[in-house]
Amino acid sequence: MSAFKPGSNWNRRLCGVCHAQDELPQHIRVQTIEYIASLTKEVGLQCETVFTTVTLLDLALLRMGVAVAETQLPQLSSAMACMSKKMESVGCRIRSRELVQKARDFAIQLRSQGDMNNTIDIAMGDVGNAERMLAATLQWQFSIPSIQQWLKLYVSRVSVIYPRTRDDLDWVYKTGIHVAKKIVFKHMMYKEAFPQQVAQGLFSTGLVLAGIVPVETLCPAGMDQDAWKAKWQNEEVWPGMTVASNATFLVPAAIGRPFLELATHTSIEVLQNATVRSILLIWA
Repeated sequence: MSAFKPGSNWNRRLCGVCHAQDELPQHIRVQTIEYIASLTKEVGLQCETVFTTVTLLDLALLRMGVAVAETQLPQLSSAMACMSKKMESVGCRIRSRELVQKARDFAIQLRSQGDMNNTIDIAMGDVGNAERMLAATLQWQFSIPSIQQWLKLYVSRVSVIYPRTRDDLDWVYKTGIHVAKKIVFKHMMYKEAFPQQVAQGLFSTGLVLAGIVPVETLCPAGMDQDAWKAKWQNEEVWPGMTVASNATFLVPAAIGRPFLELATHTSIEVLQNATVRSILLIWA
């Protein structure tokens, strides 16, 4: 098992980090997510909703093809925020005229960054057409769990199984969401990872870093447990976070694995793989 090191070529190959034609350029993806995040706030949605919105958009991009989607990225991004608003059944805090202007401003921003694929001549009808295109592309399946929703589910289960951990679980959730944002900004869901897989890895890692589950619980089969523990103690697992060498854990080592399996309804082998995968995605 290779070490979790930023910039590792091995990590980059495993995570599929490349400038493939079916991916948005990194700077365009970052700007698109930032635009979507600002819109979700404008329409009155909670900030976590951006995970659902980006998850749906990533799936739509893969199905329709990035080359097609990139020609109308402002319209599609605006439409996705509108769709999220409708799914949450909240009152819209932004007028149609303002929405169109924001889409035009985003198109101008993209052009200033060298993306000449989209038009800046956008009308409300264009956003409506993009919304219908998204609905058709997604086959009207909008209830697709995001990383945030999976992580919230797992944390809620542990709070029921082990109520004493509620304060620690609050840290696991909030810190996991912070780390998840780093992953979402860099990696396309469903192409490089599935939301549930990422959430399983973040959840399992968070429980270890919070001192709930013993670190050896996540040791992959065939790897020496002492070497695995040393890796977590000597290297940053999440940015700025390692496991203390003298750490004590709330869950005894003997029941660490069945505890995780009960909380996630997933085999320990799947959780171990998801943990390694999520860590690699962070550092890719």
